Amino acid sequence: MEKEYVSGGISKWKQLALAYNVWGFLLGFLSIFLGKTNLSALIGLLYPLLGIILMKCSPGIIKMAWTNKKSEYHGIALGFFVPVIMMVVISLDYNIMSKKSVLLPLIVIMVLMFLLIYFTGFNKAGDSIKNQLLLIIFLTFIYSIGIVITVNCQFDSSVPNLLQPMVLKKYTTSGKGPHYHIDVASWVASNETEHIAVRKIYYEELEIGQTVKVQLKKGLLNIPWYYVLQ
Repeated sequence: MEKEYVSGGISKWKQLALAYNVWGFLLGFLSIFLGKTNLSALIGLLYPLLGIILMKCSPGIIKMAWTNKKSEYHGIALGFFVPVIMMVVISLDYNIMSKKSVLLPLIVIMVLMFLLIYFTGFNKAGDSIKNQLLLIIFLTFIYSIGIVITVNCQFDSSVPNLLQPMVLKKYTTSGKGPHYHIDVASWVASNETEHIAVRKIYYEELEIGQTVKVQLKKGLLNIPWYYVLQ
């Protein structure tokens, strides 16, 4: 009777782990279509935390990663990863003034997330201890950088400061298709330039010597950032 109960319990947690992975995959791709919105930010912020709660509440059955197909442990790394990486992709569209200002909150959140995942989702009985640690470090890093930038910019309600720097240079770069950039006179230090990515239509309208409208904001986490009105 006890064995039957345990088997049924394992089956239930296996279904929850599978559901978490499937919904994480779907919500992650939904957030890409939502773009820079509060809803997509909340998906990236809260869904990984839901995974931690799931690992905490399971009787040691759900872990961040499974070590082999025959293991009784069930992993949720995929459901955790997809919303997070999509949040990071979206956050790349924000222009941070100084990368150094991101370091302190990044390190704090990364340490906290590592501890949470380690004590709830690390499989000490697994046979891939090193790989598990590397996976947790990777996931906590991308989660932390995504959260710091997204929370700082998406939920920033500070009053923007309008700047109108002059366009000094126009150029394109190639990757997966052409990317359009302009260099403008820096509003931070004289004799320096700021590199800004812009849309193709706006790029074609601009001429060297024109001014562009830049909105500079304080940032919710006191990490200054800006965007171009285009």
